Amino acid sequence: MCGFAGFTDCRGVDQAQAENFAFKVSEVLKHRGPDAFGTWIDAQAGVVLAHTRLSIVDTSNAGLQPMASQSKRYIICFNGEIYNHRQLRFELDNQLHGFDWRGNSDTETLLACVETFGLSKTLKKLEGMFAFCLWDRESHSIFLARDRVGEKPLYFGQVGKAWFFSSELKAFHLHPEFSAKIERRALFDYMRNGCVSGTRSIFAGVSKVKPGGYVQIDTLNDKVMKNIYWSIDEVTQKKPLNSVKGSPGKFSNKCLVCLEKVLGDAVQKQMQADVPLGAFLSGGVDSSLIVSLMTERSAQKIKTFSVGFENKDFNEAIYAERVSQHLNTDHYQINISDRDILDIIPSLPDIFDEPFSDSSQIPTYLVSKFARERVTVALTGDGADELFAGYNRYTLGANTWSKFSLLPLNLRKLIAKAFELFPIHIMELILTSFFSSLPEKFRHRQIAGKIDKLTRILCSESVEDLYYKLTSQSSAPGALMLGTNLYSGHDFLDLSERNELPIPSQMMLWDFDGYLANDILVKVDRAGMAASLETRMPFLDPKVIELAWHLPLDMKIKNGRGKDCLRELLYKRVPKKLIERPKMGFGVPIGEWLRGPLREWAESLLDPKRLHGRDYLNGSLVKEEWESHLSNSADHGHKLWSILMFEAWSDKWLKKIDISQ
Repeated sequence: MCGFAGFTDCRGVDQAQAENFAFKVSEVLKHRGPDAFGTWIDAQAGVVLAHTRLSIVDTSNAGLQPMASQSKRYIICFNGEIYNHRQLRFELDNQLHGFDWRGNSDTETLLACVETFGLSKTLKKLEGMFAFCLWDRESHSIFLARDRVGEKPLYFGQVGKAWFFSSELKAFHLHPEFSAKIERRALFDYMRNGCVSGTRSIFAGVSKVKPGGYVQIDTLNDKVMKNIYWSIDEVTQKKPLNSVKGSPGKFSNKCLVCLEKVLGDAVQKQMQADVPLGAFLSGGVDSSLIVSLMTERSAQKIKTFSVGFENKDFNEAIYAERVSQHLNTDHYQINISDRDILDIIPSLPDIFDEPFSDSSQIPTYLVSKFARERVTVALTGDGADELFAGYNRYTLGANTWSKFSLLPLNLRKLIAKAFELFPIHIMELILTSFFSSLPEKFRHRQIAGKIDKLTRILCSESVEDLYYKLTSQSSAPGALMLGTNLYSGHDFLDLSERNELPIPSQMMLWDFDGYLANDILVKVDRAGMAASLETRMPFLDPKVIELAWHLPLDMKIKNGRGKDCLRELLYKRVPKKLIERPKMGFGVPIGEWLRGPLREWAESLLDPKRLHGRDYLNGSLVKEEWESHLSNSADHGHKLWSILMFEAWSDKWLKKIDISQ
């Protein structure tokens, strides 16, 4: 795993200034690659590349970057891992009757593939997570490419006369002509999602390379061409697998055997490393299955890592420990205190250098930092929820909608209003007392959030509107902002309805393209890389994605519960009683923290004068929501966290506001 930044300027570059820029990149992105630093500068052509390296595969100097191809035509800066690079080497050796390899790195394999097959064909062959820039000295073009799902980040934009690109936004501030101007449409999107979606960035004129795509910048003619080599839509257009011969039971068993092999192969490939390797373990279905498959493929004990909370409603550490004991892993646990939370807050705007407010960013970073003390690579269970129907909105949300949608909209809105008449803490007290008498697996946590989701379902007008409301941090982000009265929430969602798909499948498709790419993968990448830890996700292997999508829906959802096929595989390895419990997710009690240890910090950032000085947010409305949250009459924790993360980010990356007058 690595980081890189660079630019190409048609005016040429000054050698000394280029070297100074490259040195600054090494400082700004060294968390992504603390092991080595390299540059490639062509002052006459106006090309500057800088790379920081985290050595994982072939830790020798043969893997140093920027790296030139054997013909010297291509220069590459690469971030990520190509899990099938050994198979690709075998293919190249057969086709070329032997190849003069200099080392064993996947970067060298990638360059050889580009020279042999061309870029487009090479990208379709790759199995891995990656982002890279490729300078073609012959065509005077820069190529910027990302993996299929978007596990690795890559930004680009025109800064003055130069085309600038980087693994992280923070490097853009190094260019003297960069103007950090907020893109208000992206800010609106952030206030709704808690992250900036799609190919936008928070800064005007800066974009992300689309996952599954690549950009060609023709420096001679100053043209940009965007290309797609893979999309989830192409996968979903193929028909699901169906039982043609034999009983449904036999068909399901065949599918399970196939899934077990494909997922096991993905785990095997992603365990390749020349450095210590481990895994995150929450004790849930996804991470437990990955760890169990790892233990079957390792002669040594697998190191596993989990995080615990003082609040027992959010603490899954005890379950992780039980699973670890059963699988006989070398287990380590970190417990998060209020002090840990306060200590990490000042670092968040630097770790997430674009506004980001998924509150699980805190435990994700802390467990990554903790794991890095013992390993350099960690496998995770991310991606399973979006592929195998793990979220409640696929089951409870869709089922509830199918019933409530039969009622007139006005009646549903009246029912929703009735819920709002009762303070949220009173309803929580009543329902918590009721659930406490039930067996543990039926007890529901985070009741305030579930009540809020129910009212959103009641007020939905369509399946798209239902999804919009269930996934929004704020139901009316425009009201929180100044100068965005022309925007509507749906403008920011690419919800192309697929009427032939069941509602849960439509939602999984939207989540895969949106929530997974823009929230989950950003969180894990930035948190892991801030600790110089490489994270890998076997569920996002291309073969797993394709098979998962083609499985019949009833293999994913059974009796109102998702991920049924994954449970079947897991229960062959881990007793059911260790896993079955209400889904917590990797959330945190952000609402309680804001009323408790984070209150003083939050009040300083939510000062109305301060908000007014920035001219982005409606200070009066923010004040109302803050006071409502403090009084416990409503839970605005996630909405307020989005505002707070934007304000903290602004202090780091924008000009500060003087509110002394």
